[in-house]
Amino acid sequence: MSGRSRTEISTWRWALSAAAWLLPLAGGLLPASGCGFHWVTGDGRVGEVSLCDGSGCDTEFLSATEAVTLRVAVDDAPFGTRIASHWYYLEPPLTRVLMRERIADVDHPQWVVHRMEPPRVGHWKPGTYLVEVTLRDRIVSRKTFRIAPVPAPGHVAAPADAPMSTPGMKDILDDDF
Repeated sequence: MSGRSRTEISTWRWALSAAAWLLPLAGGLLPASGCGFHWVTGDGRVGEVSLCDGSGCDTEFLSATEAVTLRVAVDDAPFGTRIASHWYYLEPPLTRVLMRERIADVDHPQWVVHRMEPPRVGHWKPGTYLVEVTLRDRIVSRKTFRIAPVPAPGHVAAPADAPMSTPGMKDILDDDF
């Protein structure tokens, strides 16, 4: 069992499936039902895990204004496999704030994609973020990314040698009220 030297009952899961059907008889139909057990073993397996923005994947700094996408390759997924991601903002010195939790239940190998949009203000808060990926409530990957401070908008000033308004033209704000 997955290379383990002893049997671990806790990793086995039982799934019950039931079916109902009608059997044809000479005088009509006889209702019948059946029940079957599927013995499911193993925990599943996660392969590649990456964090991406519009510019690329797995860079130290991600865009402050774009969505961040977590991609998880599920290599093995028996029935009932749950993949979850927990998104944290790390506040100095030792506090982490849970921002969001995403969950996907899978039953075959596939890519699981969780996407986080920037908050309502239009950009991520500068700092460090942590994403923990769990497989059946067991942490299988930790990824961090950083968001640089958003540059302050530059002050727009008229060129020093140009007048503020065209000579001879009057603006509504030129009148004294």
